[in-house]
Amino acid sequence: MARVWAFALPAAVALGTHVAAAAPLNFTLLSAPVKLRYGEVYNRMQVPMPLPPDVVSRFADGDKVMAVSGYEVDMVRIAADGTESKVPLYDHYVHHYVLRIGRRPSMESLFDAAAKDRASAQMLTGCHAMTGADLHTFDARLGGQAAVFGSGAGAEYRGTPNSLEAPFRRLLHRPEGWAPVWHIINTNRPVAGQTYSPLAECPCTAQRRINASAGTIDGQVSRPPIHCSPEFAATGN
Repeated sequence: MARVWAFALPAAVALGTHVAAAAPLNFTLLSAPVKLRYGEVYNRMQVPMPLPPDVVSRFADGDKVMAVSGYEVDMVRIAADGTESKVPLYDHYVHHYVLRIGRRPSMESLFDAAAKDRASAQMLTGCHAMTGADLHTFDARLGGQAAVFGSGAGAEYRGTPNSLEAPFRRLLHRPEGWAPVWHIINTNRPVAGQTYSPLAECPCTAQRRINASAGTIDGQVSRPPIHCSPEFAATGN
C-alpha cells in the first residue's frame, strides 16, 4: 500500500511559484496481493495497474502537472470481510520496494522488458533498482515519462513519511499508472522445534555449504554468480 501526496500545478508554471495556491491531492494505492509460504521470497515487478480514475482525469489534458510532495508505504493484510490490518514486521520482512509511477505505456514497457529478459528482470528488481540505475538504463525507452520512488527503503522505514520540502517536487506529466516492485520474505512460521529463524542468518555462516569454485550455495547454483575480485580474494576473507 502506498499513500501519495501531491499538488496539481499549471503545466506552464515554474515549480514553486504557485505551490501554496495549488489544491493538495492525496490518494492511496493498493498493489496486487502477495501470498507467500514460510520462507518463500517475492521479488518482482507487478503488472502495471491504473491510478485512481479521478487522479488520471485531473491530469489527462496536460494542462496540469502532478507535483509529488511525498509518499508513505506500508504493508497491510485485508481479511475476507474487508477489514484492513498492518502486517507485523516479524510476520513478513520487506527488504526493499520500488514505486514507479508514470504514463501507462511506459509502465507496460518496463514490465515487458522484465518478463522477456532475465537480465532486465534482475536490473528492474534487484540492486540496480535500489540505486535507481534501472531507470537511467531504460530512460530511452521511457522517454522521461516515469518517476521512481523508494528504491533502497524497506521495513526499517515503516511509518516514516518521505516528504520533499518546498519548493522541491517530483513532476509527473499525465500520470496514468504505477508498477511497484516488492522484495518480501515470509518469516512468520518457522520449523517446529527451532529456537531461531534460519531466514534471519547471513548466508555466509558455518551452516551454509559454499563452494566458490563450483559457484553453489547448499548445492544450488548462485544467482547472481559468485564472483570475487582479485583484491578481495587476496584478503583471504
